Amino acid sequence: MRAHVLKNLNQKKELEELFERNYREVGGICLQYVKWLIETGEKEKAIEVAEEELENLGSHYSRKLRKALIDLYEDNYSEKHKQNLKKLYLDQPGEEYYRQLKSSCTDQEWKELTKKITPKLSAGSLIEFHLLEDNLKEAFELVLESESLWKLRKYLEEVGDYDPETYFEVYSDLLADYLAGDTGRSHYRKVIGHLQELKKLGLTERLKEYVEFLKEENVNRPAFQDEISSFRVR
Repeated sequence: MRAHVLKNLNQKKELEELFERNYREVGGICLQYVKWLIETGEKEKAIEVAEEELENLGSHYSRKLRKALIDLYEDNYSEKHKQNLKKLYLDQPGEEYYRQLKSSCTDQEWKELTKKITPKLSAGSLIEFHLLEDNLKEAFELVLESESLWKLRKYLEEVGDYDPETYFEVYSDLLADYLAGDTGRSHYRKVIGHLQELKKLGLTERLKEYVEFLKEENVNRPAFQDEISSFRVR
């Protein structure tokens, strides 16, 4: 609060002294200090403070400081700019930082960098990375290897067309196991939801056969028979 008052009163010396006394103790104050230094044109000092406290703060403030450093390093410190983008992307994988990081590299630099960052990505982030890179084959294989109904459903429209027959086979096998694992209408409706997704692969005859298989395998489940009776392949 006092910093806000001093800032409004334009008391630069008193404000700087206040920041200097407190920025090592509180993440929010450190971030305010860095922003204020940038506003007042003291970029080198802003870099010094941000770098000093980057590893001492919790993830929330360290991310914000790293974002500030990315901007501070952009014009004159290309390597440090890339290093911070890399760390931020690994901390928060997503399209925004992927685009920024890739655009900061030459083709050869990007080729070398991908060898370093891909082993550090989680399974889900690695799928997203390959999709952004248009590596459809790699993304397809990772989705199938996950043996996760959730991932198969999530990425069906993005990678299913790469090999619809194989995608259907893996998805349907997992779905049959999922169906067998529980009972109740809520469970059965989730199964129907997955069948709706399988329709998107365009394998109409195969889906018809699969639905008949599920009916036969679960003939002793009247609630399931009732729920699936409303499902239409076309």
